[in-house]
Amino acid sequence: MCVPVTPQKNTISVVMPVYNSSKYLSEAIVSILNQTFGDFEFIIIDDGSTDESLDIIHSFREKDDRIKVFRNEENKGIFFSRNLGLDESTGKYIAVMDSDDISIPTRFEKQVELLENNPEIDVLGTQKISFDERLGEYEPSNYYLSPGLVNWGLIFGYSLCHSSLMFRREIFDEAKYRYQIKPVAQDFDLLVRLSNEHKIANLSEVLLNIRVHENNISLKKRELQRQIAYDIIRTNIINKINEVISDDVISGIIFAKHLKKQKQIPNYIVAKQVSILLIKLMKFSLKGDLTDEESDFIRINTASRLRWIWKRINFNPGLIPFVLYSLILDPKFFIRKLKVFQKTQG
Repeated sequence: MCVPVTPQKNTISVVMPVYNSSKYLSEAIVSILNQTFGDFEFIIIDDGSTDESLDIIHSFREKDDRIKVFRNEENKGIFFSRNLGLDESTGKYIAVMDSDDISIPTRFEKQVELLENNPEIDVLGTQKISFDERLGEYEPSNYYLSPGLVNWGLIFGYSLCHSSLMFRREIFDEAKYRYQIKPVAQDFDLLVRLSNEHKIANLSEVLLNIRVHENNISLKKRELQRQIAYDIIRTNIINKINEVISDDVISGIIFAKHLKKQKQIPNYIVAKQVSILLIKLMKFSLKGDLTDEESDFIRINTASRLRWIWKRINFNPGLIPFVLYSLILDPKFFIRKLKVFQKTQG
């Protein structure tokens, strides 16, 4: 049961860029207008669309004066448009929305409730379900919830669904954060920069449906997105532990399964570098302002990653010291394994 929140003028500014989204745009707009928490302004920026998108936006604007329409005469890019929306916003909170996604009706209500009751949280996301009109729904996300674990996840390029986020506007007004104009991955870049000074969390509920289709930027520019994401992760690690790492090592800390595919560097060498790096990042993270539960999780997660790396390179004996260290980090590993075995036998 949600605690009622006393509305105030412009509690939320919803910022949604649009570019040639006519096929899905109406559903996205309706999902915002039908929110149970209705005290918002809805800033829609048409980024030089050449289809019927602008006509669709104006048809909704005529019926609902919460909608404010801006237009770029030529296509400037989604994050140029997001920055424009931030500049024009007046709300206490800034909600992100994409023009092909669908917000669950209670999304804003539940996000505002948590932010009002937890002033230490500056950015709040939700879980999401991706869906494909041909293939159906995927499994719901399982993003980390607490700030300490969200920061841990961001090291590995994981933690949040950008189009589910709600920000306190002070981040943009006082700290002057903005999206950098990169070809892709501007959302990940912003969140990594924010994570150094602000607390980011997620709700446990699925409050956003993400549409998967052939025009998704992440699908169309997959290789470019991967390389820019690697560069962001590299910079984040340099800032944390002052260590420069290769793409091979970044690939290893994100996806241990990639270690078997390395061509230029022997598997063992890369795996050892990744294992050492993981331990350094764990020790750095444990120095932060964490709860006991967050600290325990980071230790166990590091231990699991170390064992997985060992498995992926066929149990190379050179990594046994890291495996033994993983058992120090996670002394209850065998007890959990025994319980799982007993269940399968029962």
